[in-house]
Amino acid sequence: MDKKKQNARLRYTFATYMGANGLRCTPEREHTLNVILGFRGRFSAAELLDACSGDESMRVSRATVFNTLPLLEKAGIIRRMAHDRRVTYEVVRQSMQLKARQHLVCTDCGKVQRLQAPLLSVWVGHQSYRDFVPQPDSAVLYVDGLCNKCRRKTRIK
Repeated sequence: MDKKKQNARLRYTFATYMGANGLRCTPEREHTLNVILGFRGRFSAAELLDACSGDESMRVSRATVFNTLPLLEKAGIIRRMAHDRRVTYEVVRQSMQLKARQHLVCTDCGKVQRLQAPLLSVWVGHQSYRDFVPQPDSAVLYVDGLCNKCRRKTRIK
């Protein structure tokens, strides 16, 4: 599925979720979603706020940005990831195969490196999830440690 169709599907999902829960799908919330769909990879709430306030076409308040994030998460459009020092979000883009990723998280500076983990997807695919009715569609492994830059700093000290 190309990116335009996928983004249109995510916008439709959000509008449907908002209508089903008796919430208004305001232009500010739609603008926030459009800014999120423009991100490549993970983003923080502060980065989203900067991107929304940097755009001159529409004024979006800080409260709207921070109140829209949980709505998008409940609608299944974004995924919240809490690391040791900060919280980041990423857009959930559905695909037909099991995706497995590993996140290498630096415990000193908070830098996150995301890698594909094919062996993890094989392992998850072979597990039996009897009590979990839908088949798992993704798996994430977090590995905490020091990045090369922080490790060099500690050696110098």
